[in-house]
Amino acid sequence: MIPVIIDLPYAMLASLEAAAQSGEIGDIVRAALVAVGHGTPDHVAGVRSDRFATLDERREIAGTTRL
Repeated sequence: MIPVIIDLPYAMLASLEAAAQSGEIGDIVRAALVAVGHGTPDHVAGVRSDRFATLDERREIAGTTRL
């Protein structure tokens, strides 16, 4: 994963939180990427496809504690 710092006006942040249905920064960034055409709404919340999954989500998908 790549850490990011974002500086958004409150209205933009609120809009992305609504789209992500979450206050988690990872979900908010994913919602923004989906809005511009990277992935689908299914990639924002819940377990993601392997392509867009975090390391923890990949572990969960694989059913292991270590990859």
